[in-house]
Amino acid sequence: MVATVIAGFAPTVGTAIAAPAPSAALAAAAESPALLALGVELDERQAAYRAAAACLEKARTVAAELWPEPPAAIVIKTSCEQDLFEGDFEHAEGFEGERLYRDVVGTDGKTYPNAVRLLVLKSDRLQQFLAQVRDSPDAWGSDEDRQKLEADLTAQIAAAKRYEAACANAIATSGITAAKEAAHDRASAVYALLFEVRKHVPRTVAGMLILARAIAAFDEAQPNYAGGGERAGGHILGRELANAVLRVAATTA
Repeated sequence: MVATVIAGFAPTVGTAIAAPAPSAALAAAAESPALLALGVELDERQAAYRAAAACLEKARTVAAELWPEPPAAIVIKTSCEQDLFEGDFEHAEGFEGERLYRDVVGTDGKTYPNAVRLLVLKSDRLQQFLAQVRDSPDAWGSDEDRQKLEADLTAQIAAAKRYEAACANAIATSGITAAKEAAHDRASAVYALLFEVRKHVPRTVAGMLILARAIAAFDEAQPNYAGGGERAGGHILGRELANAVLRVAATTA
């Protein structure tokens, strides 16, 4: 029995673990009422988290569908462009702040996907650049060269504004920001419950299962608590769980 219970709790970060709920017979044993109550609350918090996580996934789907590709006119591709537009571009980010990359064609003619960070021009900085050009017309070569630069900058400003507006629309329409906050809040609630559970020493298999379910629930919520990075939270109660298993096994042997 105990070996079967433990075999089901090898956690994988971000993956829901199907932890069994204690049966009525086990719940009727001499377990702490406070711990049993926490088990009920765990069900509620886990359900709330799962609902928030589902909303977040929907928001991500919408944002991904709406997220635009940057126009070629505002993508920095060469070192010469970096020199010309120094201070006028930034590393591009996705709708969740993740880094974006672009493909590169090597000297061997092969295309290397996602080889370098994507750099895009910013409309507000280009406007400042254009103002400098107009304020110091003699510093930019002949009248023809300056006029071409002004025309190019004007077109790039328009392209950058369209891109920035499309990005803002994707974020606003999808509701991704609010959805991420809600999922994080619900994950934090699961995390807080974990520490309440650990204050109680399980005396029965029912209590031991509540402890294990708390660990499994936090492990499921981990990506939206720690931004996808693995933390120690899912393993904090490992020693307590092991001790509970040994204690219950000894009393039921």
